Amino acid sequence: MYRTTVIIDGMHCPMCESQVKGLIRKLYPNASLSAAHKKGLLSIEYPFIPSQAEIKKALESGGYQVKSFSTEKFEKKPSLFARLFHSFKTA
Repeated sequence: MYRTTVIIDGMHCPMCESQVKGLIRKLYPNASLSAAHKKGLLSIEYPFIPSQAEIKKALESGGYQVKSFSTEKFEKKPSLFARLFHSFKTA
């Protein structure tokens, strides 16, 4: 999995967070998204590295300005339910 963090200018409220996530969800419907308007951050977790050009174009169409991108590879840890289920399965 890859986590792309986008620093955005123009998010002022929780509604802006929702709008930003909606713009990206159109591009990557299965991505895990989180946004923080106070910090101006959008986090995209996806199995592939998302296109910076596509993200920038989508966000700018919504009136937001992209300041920077950073992408890192990470291993997604199994959820609590998955760990519990696995422990019952192996017992």
